[in-house]
Formats: sequence, structure tokens, C-alpha cells
Amino acid sequence: MKTGINPLYWVLITGASSLLGFILVIQTMPGVIVYGTGKLTALDFIKAGVPLTLASIVVIAMAARFWWPFLEKSFGL
Repeated sequence: MKTGINPLYWVLITGASSLLGFILVIQTMPGVIVYGTGKLTALDFIKAGVPLTLASIVVIAMAARFWWPFLEKSFGL
């Protein structure tokens, strides 16, 4: 696939976004542990996770747009 975009951008975006599992209980091990106590429901994870996920999308998009091109120019990535 030829997009004309440096493949490093795709790697950085994929790596950063894979660390942001906020919505589902099973996306992170700490989430599973907390859910196992029975004090939180899956709906509690969804209520907190949706705004966090949306904010994370904005932050990653801004980093991809402004910060990573700076790194490419500065370090020759």
C-alpha cells in the first residue's frame, strides 16, 4: 500500500493507541482486578471510559499532526 506517509507514523499511532484501553473491563489487567472486587459494574467502565477514549483520540491526533513531524525533522526518523 503506497500512501506516501512515513510508516513510522503508523507504528507510533498504533503503539500509542493500544495503551489506551478504558472502555471495556478486559482491556487492561488492573481493570479486571478492580472489576473482580464486585464494587464496579461494566457500565461504570463504559461511563468513565468513553470520555477518556475520546480525549485520548484528540491527544494522539494532535501528537501525530504536530509533534511527530518535529521529531522527523530533528532526528531524521
